[in-house]
Amino acid sequence: MAKFSIEIDDDYVPIVLSALGYMYKYKPTIDNPTYDLDYDNKYMMIDNPNYKPTTIDNPNYDPNVEETAENSPIIPNDQYDINIPQQIVDPSYDLNHPDRFPTITNPESIFKFANRMVREWLVQNVEAYQVETAANLARDTTLAQIAITNIKSKMKRL
Repeated sequence: MAKFSIEIDDDYVPIVLSALGYMYKYKPTIDNPTYDLDYDNKYMMIDNPNYKPTTIDNPNYDPNVEETAENSPIIPNDQYDINIPQQIVDPSYDLNHPDRFPTITNPESIFKFANRMVREWLVQNVEAYQVETAANLARDTTLAQIAITNIKSKMKRL
C-alpha cells in the first residue's frame, strides 16, 4: 500500500490547522450527549438526617373525638430547630461530573480532524474524477455508435 504524506514547516502547522478547522467547521467543544439540565436538582441535595419537621403526627389523636387544640392530627414539634435545614448538599456530590455541563471537549482533536478532512477531500476528488471519466467515456462511446445521416437527402420533396 502506498503512503501519502505532506511536510509542513513547524511554524505553519498552527496556521494550517486553524485554516482547516475554520473551513471545515471544527468545534473544540461539542454538545454533551449525557448532559442533564436537572442534574443539580436530582443529585446535589439529600434529606438531612438531623432535620426535624415543624409539625408531627399527634400520637394521642382520636379521630372519633371532635378536633380541638389538644386533639389535632398534627401538633408542633418540640424538637424543631430553624437552624437545621431539611436538605443538605450530598457529600458525594461531584461538582465536576460531566453530566452537569452542556458541552464537553471534542474527543476528536484538531489534528485528527484535519487528517480526516484531508482524507475525505482526497476520496471525494478521486470519486468525482472517476465519475466524470466514466460519464465522458459513456458519452463518447454512445456518440460513436449513433449514425447520423442526412435526413434531407433521404426525404423526397413534396
